[in-house]
Amino acid sequence: MSELTARHLVANGVSGVIVSNRSFDRAAVLAAQFNGRAVKFDDLYLYMEEADIVISCTAANHCVVRVQDMRLVMNKRQGRKIFMIDIAVPRDIETEVGQIEGVSLFDIDDLSSMVDQNLAVRKKAAVRAEGIIEEELDGFLKWLGTQFIVPTISALKKWGDEIKQKELKRALNRLGDLSEHDRKVVCSLANSIVNQILHLPVSQLKSYALTTEGHLYTEILQNLFNLDVPGQKPKRQMASHHLEKLLMIKRGSYTNQRCRLGGRE
Repeated sequence: MSELTARHLVANGVSGVIVSNRSFDRAAVLAAQFNGRAVKFDDLYLYMEEADIVISCTAANHCVVRVQDMRLVMNKRQGRKIFMIDIAVPRDIETEVGQIEGVSLFDIDDLSSMVDQNLAVRKKAAVRAEGIIEEELDGFLKWLGTQFIVPTISALKKWGDEIKQKELKRALNRLGDLSEHDRKVVCSLANSIVNQILHLPVSQLKSYALTTEGHLYTEILQNLFNLDVPGQKPKRQMASHHLEKLLMIKRGSYTNQRCRLGGRE
């Protein structure tokens, strides 16, 4: 436990480690792992006068750090605070030590309480994290489900751009010499018209992509605009079963209208 504690302290920025043990040889072995210093157990309180943190973990069946000795230590520290953690069972540090001014004493029970509090906070954070993951996953799945329409949208925009460029060239040739400002106005007008015309079919196709009819509407759009979509089969007339499916949709819509009108055509 002492080795594990020292390892975490060093990993979190502790610059110097002093190890004291009734067996000086054991203290030296542990101190060497962290480029620390081993001191004799009899000199324990002497080095406490300079320490910032004291971790106590022995196998003794009685307290080894007593309140009278710690009062002397704190008098020599001249108001400098000290942080003490007793991780031994049974305890190494007398409970009254925590009542000395300038001493912050924590034992196993205190640490267990902190762990429980941290665990509760982490559980709440985990619930929030799960909600974020579910939301992002839902968004990702929707995005993934619409990726099959991207080539069709790209082909549609390319089709619109080709028409725009062709008609722009023809119009500019007819208009003759124009100022740079006038040319920009004409080009901006052409861009705006094409973008607005394509905006609705593109938006509608994205909406249909999330339904079971997404592939059907994608194929319809390709055939309506005679689009060549890279990576797909050459365009063909719409399959008869697709036509029947579309007609069923139209019939259903027509039937609903009749119902709303009281059954009159």
